[in-house]
Amino acid sequence: MPLTSRLLSALIVARVFITGLIILSFADLIRSPATTGLLPLISLALAAAILALLEYLLPPYLRARREKYWRARLAQSRFAAPDIDTALAASDKYLTATESVEKAASYETEFLGPLRAAMVAPVAIILLVGLKISWLAALIMSLGSLVVPLIIFWAIKTLRGAGAGYGRASGQLAGSFLSSVRHLQSILVLNAATQRRQIISSLAENIRRQVMGLLYKNQAMILVTDGSFGLLVMASTAAVSVSGLAAGRYDAPTAVALILLARLLIDPVNAMGRTFYTGMSGKAALNRLKSQLPASQAITMPAAAEIKTQAPSIRVQNLGVSRKSDGKLKEVIKNLNLEIPAGYHTAIIGPSGVGKSSLGLALAGLLPYQGTIMVDAQPVTAQQLRQLVSYMPQQATLFSGSLAENIDLAGKGLDIAEIQDSLTAAALDLDPATLIGETNRRGLSGGQAARVALARAHAKGAKIFVLDEPVAQLDIQTAAEVRNTAKALGITLIEITHRITEANESQQIIALKNGELVEAASFQNAAAQAEILEKTEETQK
Repeated sequence: MPLTSRLLSALIVARVFITGLIILSFADLIRSPATTGLLPLISLALAAAILALLEYLLPPYLRARREKYWRARLAQSRFAAPDIDTALAASDKYLTATESVEKAASYETEFLGPLRAAMVAPVAIILLVGLKISWLAALIMSLGSLVVPLIIFWAIKTLRGAGAGYGRASGQLAGSFLSSVRHLQSILVLNAATQRRQIISSLAENIRRQVMGLLYKNQAMILVTDGSFGLLVMASTAAVSVSGLAAGRYDAPTAVALILLARLLIDPVNAMGRTFYTGMSGKAALNRLKSQLPASQAITMPAAAEIKTQAPSIRVQNLGVSRKSDGKLKEVIKNLNLEIPAGYHTAIIGPSGVGKSSLGLALAGLLPYQGTIMVDAQPVTAQQLRQLVSYMPQQATLFSGSLAENIDLAGKGLDIAEIQDSLTAAALDLDPATLIGETNRRGLSGGQAARVALARAHAKGAKIFVLDEPVAQLDIQTAAEVRNTAKALGITLIEITHRITEANESQQIIALKNGELVEAASFQNAAAQAEILEKTEETQK
């Protein structure tokens, strides 16, 4: 149980105990009116009011802290060891970082605290009754309170699988909706809006059924706590109080105080019942959250590699890379050895599926690898490579927001002058305040989107760029302009391409076949003939 839950539980127990003291002190004051008894009563009332205020104000604050904690752990784990080949869908990651984090934080702060208090507070009240009124009355109240462990056991048992169905249904709906928004233009072009609407409607109906199931169990919990337990404790205590008053064992103030203490005893249990819905959905969310995190909380970030040159050299020794395919690992790079001189423009060529992108991802520290990668003769880790290298995929990833926000993606706090400097370096003549979007880019061309990625890499201060065919979808002239801009930045440039004309402009060509180095000349000749044939066919058309 996290510290936040223990803190809230302690507040509830302390408030209940002090309220019990207030009831007994008020009974004493009625029995023996004296001004000396007012000051302790007022002090206790003030303390109870402060605890009640903290009990009201703390949960939102503690919940926000837990949300921040879980999101920080998610971010650290994913950036410390990004899994490119993970089977986890983007919608699942989104759901975990948003809804799952929120529900898990609510579970830890708003359910676990009352759950613990429901076990401890009744014991405190029973002890108070035994010490101040009668151990016989305390015994009768404790017999009714024996139901509490059974209720809590039933609640915990119900929680184990109650929210799992809701979590799955919520994830499916979020994934389908996110996919529909991202591919809205294609859906409209293919006239598939009706089909997508039916799918989303079916998923929404499924989540409605799951929510109704949760609400049913929550109402059952409230019925048990308020009906069975509350009625049992109040009835037995009232019987003891009335019989004691009739027999002369208690006076009227004591009898009334006993009934009020019984009402106070059942209050924490009722509060736990009212938060049962939070517990059911939050438990499954917390399990889903933990399943996507490493067992150890400690994530160590290595010191940045001290590379002083602007365009460092790269040496690869016995490099091996395996990728997941159909749930199995397949070796795509095998014992690769190569050198890239400092400041060189190196092209990586080869047929599709031979490991070009896998090599680029490994050099950028985005894929696990075996072997050694050295930068300026200094061995570096994958995490250090991610600090030194900027990787540009075939399609630039843009986010809804301003151009400046997209460039300062890491939130380094770059000022406008630094943003403008990166825009200038990428030959992008746009206002940093220009709004761009995730899907339609709000007016940016493909070449401009690629330049935004270049500006982002420049702002990062990367010394090595890996270009994984970022200009493959651009026309030849625009592609050449973007590539020339990248070469002019004065860094070590590694370009993955299938265009031999582009590869021939580099200073070094590395050819791959089946994950191994081959002579570049044979592939160059074959690829050049294919390009000539393709251009001839296009001309004839």
